[in-house]
Amino acid sequence: IGKDNKVPWKIPSEFAYYKKMTSSRADSVKVHASIYATKNWHSLPETCKPWGNTICFILSRSMKQEDVLKYGKDVYVHSTWNAIIDHLCQPEMRERVDRIWVHGGVITYTEALRSPHFYRLYITRIEATFPADVFFPKFDDSRMTLVHDPDVPQGIQHDADVHYQVLVY
Repeated sequence: IGKDNKVPWKIPSEFAYYKKMTSSRADSVKVHASIYATKNWHSLPETCKPWGNTICFILSRSMKQEDVLKYGKDVYVHSTWNAIIDHLCQPEMRERVDRIWVHGGVITYTEALRSPHFYRLYITRIEATFPADVFFPKFDDSRMTLVHDPDVPQGIQHDADVHYQVLVY
């Protein structure tokens, strides 16, 4: 899923889909929550923090809450996955949050896939080879059921000389 803390491909239509799905609409009553690991958070350009009108959670053992104060009241740092889940389960958060998106890195993806709160996996399969030093964790898709989501591009897509498909489990 990355090389040198960056996405190694540029597929405009796939990024536009990703941004549309994971960002909250400004006129929405509820907002999305976004979960990041430290390196993933640091890889975002400053202009994208906080991400798309969402409540952001950073899973980090090295960052502290004061490190993110400049981004406003809806950016939180927690040192464990369970602390993030506990925060999301607070009544105020349950009233405000519509969907929770895990943006990476590997540790947050792994924790999400193992979590009893795991509900749905949106994954883009890119039919090309790119240099990478970080990969999405292995998972047994035979234990999951493909589902239809009308908000997801259907079938194989083609952009920037790359074929890709978004799968939803």
